[in-house]
Amino acid sequence: MKIHQSIALLALGLVSVLHLCTDRALAQNVPEVVPHVAVVQFEAGVSLPGKTATTGLQVFDQKAAAYGVHTIERMYPFLDHVDPTPKTRGNLLALRRTYYVRYSADVTPERVSSDLALAPGIVYAEPVPVNRTRGPVRWERIDPNDPRFNDQPELGLMRLPGAWDVVKSSDGVPKVVIAIVDDGTEWRHEDLRANVWTNEDEIPGNGIDDDNNGFIDDVHGANFANGDDTDNDPTPLPGNRHGTSVAGSASAVTDNNVGIAGAAWNAEMMHVNTACLDGDGICSGYEGILYAAMNGADIINASWGGLVGDDQRARHLDQTLDLATDMGALVVAAAGNSNSSNDLFRDYPARSPRVLSVGATEKATRRRAGFSNYGRLVNVFAPGVGILTTGVGNSYVLINGTSFSSPLTAGVAALVKTQFPTMDPDALREHIRLTSENIDMENPGYAGQLGRGLVNALAAVQAPTLPAVRLKSWSWTDQDGDRHIASGDVVTITATVVNYLSDARGLSVGLVGAEPYSFLDLTSAEVEVGFLAGGDSVEVQFELTVATDAPDNQRVRLFTRIQDGVFEDGADQLSLRVNHSLEAVHRSLSAFYTATDGDNWIDNDNWDISRVPSEQELATWVGVSLNEGFLVELVMEANNLRGTLPPELENLQSLRLLGLLENEGLTGPIPPEFGNLEQLQGLGLSGNSLSGSIPPELGNLEQLQALGLGKNPFPGRSRPKSGTLRD
Repeated sequence: MKIHQSIALLALGLVSVLHLCTDRALAQNVPEVVPHVAVVQFEAGVSLPGKTATTGLQVFDQKAAAYGVHTIERMYPFLDHVDPTPKTRGNLLALRRTYYVRYSADVTPERVSSDLALAPGIVYAEPVPVNRTRGPVRWERIDPNDPRFNDQPELGLMRLPGAWDVVKSSDGVPKVVIAIVDDGTEWRHEDLRANVWTNEDEIPGNGIDDDNNGFIDDVHGANFANGDDTDNDPTPLPGNRHGTSVAGSASAVTDNNVGIAGAAWNAEMMHVNTACLDGDGICSGYEGILYAAMNGADIINASWGGLVGDDQRARHLDQTLDLATDMGALVVAAAGNSNSSNDLFRDYPARSPRVLSVGATEKATRRRAGFSNYGRLVNVFAPGVGILTTGVGNSYVLINGTSFSSPLTAGVAALVKTQFPTMDPDALREHIRLTSENIDMENPGYAGQLGRGLVNALAAVQAPTLPAVRLKSWSWTDQDGDRHIASGDVVTITATVVNYLSDARGLSVGLVGAEPYSFLDLTSAEVEVGFLAGGDSVEVQFELTVATDAPDNQRVRLFTRIQDGVFEDGADQLSLRVNHSLEAVHRSLSAFYTATDGDNWIDNDNWDISRVPSEQELATWVGVSLNEGFLVELVMEANNLRGTLPPELENLQSLRLLGLLENEGLTGPIPPEFGNLEQLQGLGLSGNSLSGSIPPELGNLEQLQALGLGKNPFPGRSRPKSGTLRD
């Protein structure tokens, strides 16, 4: 169950239908990984056959055998058909050495990855995130009867008719190609077929890879979902309909007196079916992205995504997205439908800085759709409510979700690419982002958290005039060199920024905190650069000082601030840990385990309080969820917790959700110290045997969105002082 759904139910006291903890991977903002699979990148010089069970690396093979590794196969075998260029060489050669490692042991991929990564000859090992399609939130079939352009006010909101007066994607020779990397497309649909991309170098139906790209008969795209290398018809498996609707939003045939208008005005569409074999989710999305890039797609739409815990779990994803971009394709991705901040959680591919991420507004207004993710790291917004688009069975549907905001924006990108055919993907992304319209006024509760605002197609097809200065890389050092930011430390941040668009003439680059950090002094937070030509980069340094009394386990988020005259921008985030201490977390969890009789829980998998765990080990403890190494959820429903709640839980300062429902053996009062959990958004204690007064200190929890306390024998049912809390 999603966290936001759980919180809503907590607020209503509907404890009988809550399922908060038994499957923590289903919770919003908790990374979900593919079971029994890890991704391993080997060092240069390690040569493996196409599919094997051993590598010849003694330590690795010993570790692999212990986990029952049965298959080691290349993630991107088709990259052998791509010639490296100076720009793509590094990532291309690295990804050629990247393998899926499949094993049978009942051990989490996080633990297996951490162990395999220690073997000589390994660059990295990491879990594989599960990718889900972004919606829909609502789906309603509409039977076609006449052209429906008047039912598409979202196109007017994005200024698309005006942009079409300037340029149409069909004006380009050759046409711009949008790849729909999704769960398959009914490309023969009456309003899609005329815009289908055709691989002119492939002879249909002869069972031969005529163009030597690694795919047989990939005439209109590729199919990774059917388990048949000889059948690359990208038509969806029965029951899959998401990709067909995504395709219509991007480039349904326009001006044909049939159905609807697509945003791109007749860009060609390459269809890539990357669904899982069982039809549930996207299992080959990144393979599909690279297929599209290597076969000439200009724009790649990804209306799906998955969470990763931190940057160290996303290296193969970053390499893949960087390679696709350097091959010449702009990836456009849905921001997600969880009504949560992408600044706080790494949702890929949307969180990649080289991807154009898209949130949703309402159909015909500039108000944010209630389901849409938000944050400064969501680049732009586009309509995503009541979108009329193509459906399977030659139908038309009304649909909600950022899944459809993304292809509308991909269609705009096709127009811009037609107008400026030499514009590279980084410049294309930035131009669309910077020409968007600020929508803070219409969304006062989210001011500053809506990227650059609503996509403006008409402005985007005009020549660039603004600089686009983005963070390319960064690192930090502390004065004692122990790579641990602690109280009293002076930290130096070294960053390289690059200008993707017009020359900047009075450039300054600074850092600002995402919130006030009383324990942090940005002693040198702005650098005057002056002139920075388009295409050039520059290195800058900043300095910050940590207070001597800084609290434990603090996550610091800093955003770039780019200024050039009156122009201001800031689309990149740097995240630091201050006084990060698993010892403190271990003490709190040990107190919780002991106080609630953890030895007799129904499920206490991997809880070992005898020693301080590593981050990778802690992430496997049942009921515990981490983000960037910080504990963000502790959820135990109906797990036979007995005893009292320990006040030591107050030290879990990064905790956002505490759900301990339906544990009748939990007795005693709610510790007033819970009022010190400043980041807490949901507190679920319903269905227990808690007694005593409800502590008024809970009213201090300014971030709390919902409180569930039903079915407890509280005397008097006094309320904490907060209008936002409900029993």
